[in-house]
Amino acid sequence: MSPDLTTLRLMLGYTKWAGERLLSECIALQQQQLEAESGGTLGSISRLLNHMYLAERDWLTMLQARALPALETMNADNVGKDGLIDVPDLARLWPEVWAAWHSWMATLTPEDLESTVLSRLPDGRPLTFTVGELMLHCFNHASMHRGQVITTLRMVGAPSRNCDLMGFLIARNLLDLGSET
Repeated sequence: MSPDLTTLRLMLGYTKWAGERLLSECIALQQQQLEAESGGTLGSISRLLNHMYLAERDWLTMLQARALPALETMNADNVGKDGLIDVPDLARLWPEVWAAWHSWMATLTPEDLESTVLSRLPDGRPLTFTVGELMLHCFNHASMHRGQVITTLRMVGAPSRNCDLMGFLIARNLLDLGSET
């Protein structure tokens, strides 16, 4: 059973909010802080941010097409093929991806979320996912890597703000309260 549209729209709003907060922290960093090897999943803040951006962009394309490549062709380290995108460019490009997600999601129906997307394991066995499941994966993937960036920010001595879901819910609640006065 796939998540519902309300939940997925909440998760997109959260992903955008948290991504904007994270980018605002990272844009103030020195290049050496962005490129410092932390030994984590992808090694540096810059590589993590690039991976996150490319994943959100590419997952949207795959979901819109309702097509996944075979799993062995999906490269978890999708960074560096064309060089790293610098943080100011990510800050300019990423909102376009979030806007594209928002526009696409506005067209979805509950039935769309249950539609299937096929892929294959390396041994050729078929895999079947729903669109909703893959969307949830994408938002969870972003959250996981944001946590890694925050840890790395702290390791390089940079400040980091709260980017968790509760922080988003509180901020959204405060904005809603502000519009009622």
